[in-house]
Amino acid sequence: MAKQSAMGGRLGNVIKNSSLGLINNVLPSILRFLSRYIFIIYFGDALLGVNSLFGDVVLLFSFAEMGIFSAISYFLYKPIAEEDHEKAQSLLALYRKFNIAIIVMVSVVGLGFLPFLNLIKVQEPIPNLWMYYLVFLAQNILSYFFSYRTAYLTAAQKAYQVSHISIITSVVSIVLQIVVTIVTRNFLAYLLTDLLLNVVKVFWTNHYIMTHYPQTKLVNPKPLDAASRKQFFQKTKSLFAVRLANLGISQTDSIIVSTMVDVVQWGYVSNYLSIKKIGSMALSAFSMGMLPSLGNLTAIESREKQIESFNLYSFFSAWLYLNFFAGFVILVPPFVAMTFGEIRVLDDLTCFLLFFNVLYNGLLEAVTILRDARGLYQEDLGLTIAAFFGNLVASIILVRLFGLPGVFAGTIIGTTIMYGRPYVIWREVFGEKNFSYYRLALVTIVEALVAYAILQFVLVPLVWNWQSNLFGLILLAVITVAVTNLVFLLMNLRNPQLKNILDLVVGRFIKKKQA
Repeated sequence: MAKQSAMGGRLGNVIKNSSLGLINNVLPSILRFLSRYIFIIYFGDALLGVNSLFGDVVLLFSFAEMGIFSAISYFLYKPIAEEDHEKAQSLLALYRKFNIAIIVMVSVVGLGFLPFLNLIKVQEPIPNLWMYYLVFLAQNILSYFFSYRTAYLTAAQKAYQVSHISIITSVVSIVLQIVVTIVTRNFLAYLLTDLLLNVVKVFWTNHYIMTHYPQTKLVNPKPLDAASRKQFFQKTKSLFAVRLANLGISQTDSIIVSTMVDVVQWGYVSNYLSIKKIGSMALSAFSMGMLPSLGNLTAIESREKQIESFNLYSFFSAWLYLNFFAGFVILVPPFVAMTFGEIRVLDDLTCFLLFFNVLYNGLLEAVTILRDARGLYQEDLGLTIAAFFGNLVASIILVRLFGLPGVFAGTIIGTTIMYGRPYVIWREVFGEKNFSYYRLALVTIVEALVAYAILQFVLVPLVWNWQSNLFGLILLAVITVAVTNLVFLLMNLRNPQLKNILDLVVGRFIKKKQA
């Protein structure tokens, strides 16, 4: 009974963190997409490409903080669960010291990129590029302020408590940016508006956490014991390299396209990515809501319960990514044509490779979350570095041979290398060899290809040739959902995880109804 209660509480926290994280991430993304139309009208495709490129470039500088944030969260799970405030404060104090060093390092490295801005390929010179870049760099540095307190809330599975702050400031920022764009037609003013609202968000969030969690104020915290410090530094070094390689895989596409093809082409790609981001944010909200619970689960539950829960998460995650791929690869091109014009529609091959890579990488999501929850970064380090170099080399070669589609084909090659991760992490966590994860990935990919073939080559031409308008797009959406999930159900009729998910959903529904 106690185990069921623990599982129910953990699931409840996942639902809270995921649902509020979903609103927090998706609502601003939808509004940003709507503001993109105004952006293109007033600033054009070149600045759109620059805006997206600089966002990716400065994100590369977050590799340092990302490693430490995850390591701190991993070490905080146990002391928070055991209400060991002294140990938690010692960890947060160490994190605060790291933050100071990170701010200095990111500032120096970020400023070092200024001389390379002239490598960006543009048809006409863009004035004041360095000023725009510095605003993006300032945004990145701002994210490190008081992040140790946010780490505490995340590890405690209470991140949803500050979601309202992020939602309010994000929405206000977007609305003000639209007004500033129309009134001033000044790109720098547009960027500074967002920076100002982010300052408000950071300090407001910090004030809330200090008020409701006074243990994060860190008044004379005790130094972390030597053994814990040694373990922390070992984890952080490995995670540092893993995060850097992961960011290299995910963020180099924009740099390669902008320097080897054209920044305007990256502006076209960014339209697709802005739509993809809405779906990614939804999936990320589920994943981030799941991470603290898996960390808690692997710390206190039995091996059998861990495997049962992990298999359930994996299956559900695969279903989400399958629907994401099918929906976006079919619906985004006609939507972009209707919204931004036919000139900004990518070719079918580029679109397929772009969204297939999201599915292909997403199928590793559950095992990646398990890795993060257990802190198994050293074990994953070699694979991730190999994937980074594989992606970089393949993308550079293929973009020269095939242009834009080659960039995303190279990313898929890099992701393939990372498919050694399920074998390595499963063996480390559960002490046995298991290939069920590969079967799940293979079946999901087959489902995706079957659904894509039926939709793209049979149903889309029929519907779009009949009604190439909003009604046709809505009809396509309904058909896409129906076909994708029909294929999914037919392929998984005998999969026990499908029954487990249905039982869990029905069980919670009945419980709520009785309450």
